[in-house]
Amino acid sequence: MKYFLVGLGALAFIIIAGLISFYNSMVWLDETLKSMEAQVNNMFERRVDLVPQVAAVVKKYTEHERWTLEWVTKLREASNNFDTLQAMASQWKVNTQEYSNLLASTLSSLKVTVEAYPTLKADTQFTNLFTTLEWSENRIRVSIKDYNDKVVDYNLKVRAFPYGFFFSKMFGINEKARIN
Repeated sequence: MKYFLVGLGALAFIIIAGLISFYNSMVWLDETLKSMEAQVNNMFERRVDLVPQVAAVVKKYTEHERWTLEWVTKLREASNNFDTLQAMASQWKVNTQEYSNLLASTLSSLKVTVEAYPTLKADTQFTNLFTTLEWSENRIRVSIKDYNDKVVDYNLKVRAFPYGFFFSKMFGINEKARIN
């Protein structure tokens, strides 16, 4: 009888120790999952913040390209004027009012064009922002994968025999959903 009680006490101790260990590991996994879920949500928010920035840069870049195209067209026009001026000079018409007016007009438009010609940096900004958005998307995918892997561990413990099978419901521990 004495050995029976000792055996029963040892069995009760093993069950209680296993129960405590199971509960503590589930609490640890639950907190880890909450932290990972918060991290994924933060990355979603970051992506939401980046999209309007990309849209704004694309809009500015489009305006920049339109403006640049207009100035390139004016430069070509000035270049054509130089051809006309050169032809007039070869015909010794450099003393005419037409030549003077065309030269003044061409030089002033060329000067304005050169002074206002943009530094082409908008494409670099766009590329950097797009790379950041792409990196953010990749990071989100990795975080979701890590979260889902941890959910699998959690759900296996919830469903595993004997502790999960018997004690999950007792502690109100249910399976977690994965993020798709």
